[in-house]
Amino acid sequence: MKYFQQIKLLAVWGMFALLVGCSSDDGTAPAAYSGVETQAAVTTANSSDFADATVDSADSGSNSANASAGEGDRHALMMRFVGKLPSMVQHAETGKESGSSGGASAAIQSSSDTVDGPCGGTMTTSFSIDDVTFEWTGSISYSAYCEEPGSKMDGSVSFEGNLSSSTFTFGALTYSDATESFTLSGTMVMSGIPGSTGSVYTFTMNMDVRDNNAGETVRMADMVMTVNEYSSSGYDTVSMAGKVYHAEHGYVTVSTTTNITMYYNKEYPSAGVLVLTGSGNTSVRLTFNADGTYTKDIDENGDTTYETTQTCTWSTGACV
Repeated sequence: MKYFQQIKLLAVWGMFALLVGCSSDDGTAPAAYSGVETQAAVTTANSSDFADATVDSADSGSNSANASAGEGDRHALMMRFVGKLPSMVQHAETGKESGSSGGASAAIQSSSDTVDGPCGGTMTTSFSIDDVTFEWTGSISYSAYCEEPGSKMDGSVSFEGNLSSSTFTFGALTYSDATESFTLSGTMVMSGIPGSTGSVYTFTMNMDVRDNNAGETVRMADMVMTVNEYSSSGYDTVSMAGKVYHAEHGYVTVSTTTNITMYYNKEYPSAGVLVLTGSGNTSVRLTFNADGTYTKDIDENGDTTYETTQTCTWSTGACV
């Protein structure tokens, strides 16, 4: 089903969602944001923290991150993990042809399967679809599942929906490798169906993501993203609106003044402008560039004039 082949973009953008009160099958505690919940005043000093928490959610997840490059690339690593979900969902869906329940006239087609990871562990999938109404439910559970050498996944994700809307629930889904460990908990709701040039779809996320090594949790709340897909040209454009919470500072609101351009073969956004607004109308404007950098313009006194400008490099996290 083309729908499942296209979930990757949804999953990449959907790494943040509302905390769900359950633990994963391996007993890992769900990610739970417990930081400052008031609106932050944007400053030059904290603007990079908010840029990392927000801008890196726009990572296409297509290339491997340098684990030593800083917080931004650690978020990118997590998104690549989430991006692996579609092929697993597709595996569950296609399995119904050989493992369906009911006779030839049955509307409900179901399958379940447990497979070994390429380098260890197991992944268990369960999937049911009504081939008349196209309503579906399913789940994927991981136990030390190894997709790439040195990494593993534990926990679960469930999903339900139809051709109009789908809901994905993450139950303390954890990714770990030699240097990083992340747990994400929450939900994302998608409206519309990706699949071809000209497709437009929207999803709303509320999710907490915990960096298990640093003991830090980031939240995105009521984040609405609208995606315009131009697959024949190799890119998508995205708009964002919602709140980003940083445990130490609090939250800022996010708005898009120029849609973000994401090329499938590039790790970072190539164009677009986001504005993050804090208390007292303080703000930071993030402009994505095609050369692997982004520009930060910072208004620390809320007078709508940007007093400070910095150019930041994605691969190093350095700003000058």
